[in-house]
Amino acid sequence: PDQVIPGPVILRRGVTTIVATHQPTALPVDPEDQEVPPPALQTDFGIDTRNDDYTVFHITVPAVDGRGVTRILAVVGAAHDCSRATAFTELCHGAVEDVDVTLNCYRNIDTGQTYLENRWLAGIAEERWIRRVTHLTVPSHSAHDSRFITDNQRALLAGIDGTCRAPGCENPAATADADHVHRFDSDHPDNQDTPRTDTEKMQSLCRACHNDKTRGLLDYTRHPDGTTSVTSIDDGHTVTTVPTGPMARAITTFDQSLARRVAARAEHEEARQAWKAITSMALTLARTYDGKRGVRDIPF
Repeated sequence: PDQVIPGPVILRRGVTTIVATHQPTALPVDPEDQEVPPPALQTDFGIDTRNDDYTVFHITVPAVDGRGVTRILAVVGAAHDCSRATAFTELCHGAVEDVDVTLNCYRNIDTGQTYLENRWLAGIAEERWIRRVTHLTVPSHSAHDSRFITDNQRALLAGIDGTCRAPGCENPAATADADHVHRFDSDHPDNQDTPRTDTEKMQSLCRACHNDKTRGLLDYTRHPDGTTSVTSIDDGHTVTTVPTGPMARAITTFDQSLARRVAARAEHEEARQAWKAITSMALTLARTYDGKRGVRDIPF
């Protein structure tokens, strides 16, 4: 009820995923994918030195690699309080040694599909990013008493949310703030034994939307199924947003994972026994018909 209509980017990705899953041949040609050059021609580096006072670099890389480069430059710039251009020169001169940049890949162990921060990978790009992986983790909800979120918790939160959870905002969760849905009051008696940072009670908000929440313009309520109700303090209007990340419907607790495996095995065994009974009946009918060797059609 009152769910926010997905934005054009999320809607296009969702429809494309559904069609690709059930009928790949029905996928129309995406305007953004037309006349895409081969990987060897997607990378280019041009230098313009015609001016004596400055040099212009023209760099072209595939979008997924560009995302990583942009994140690196942004983190270096923030750490050294400089522009991205200065961060680029510092990186090239080897003057950056105190900055760590983490890009999270989410891989479905059943299907092999890989998701880099806020887009699915395919083909050569998927192989290239998998080779870059340095650490593996099995994501699950967690809580601790510190105020600040850990790297693993942030990766889980971004993987579930996909984008900023504010209505109509499609900024990626990978670069959003990790927001406590309800402000934690450490002095309140009811909160003395409650973990301060719990991924089931947090959400991704881009900086602008986070500021709106901090100023008291919007009130957020996160539900157990991952949906979030957002209420305008001004007129009381409430809408609901849903998570869109690769882990939006993932099993993130051991009990749920165990239940899923047990249910899947039971369903498979039931289907196997049913097929075995049909096969046995068909063979019996084929062998005997009115006491003679049968010529009846096998009901497969």
